[in-house]
Amino acid sequence: FKERMDELEQQMVKHGQELSAYKDKHNIRLLSNKEAMELQKKQALAQISKLDLGTKETKT
Repeated sequence: FKERMDELEQQMVKHGQELSAYKDKHNIRLLSNKEAMELQKKQALAQISKLDLGTKETKT
């Protein structure tokens, strides 16, 4: 059982290294939950600004 666990752990490490290499090669960075929420907030505010500008332009 321990041998199988060690084997699985080695496979996980290998896959992790391959994933890290792929992310580095393709310049991929995963966002933390906080970063993702901040990005969504900025996008939503930008969308609201566009809508506000659109309504102001039609009123004038």
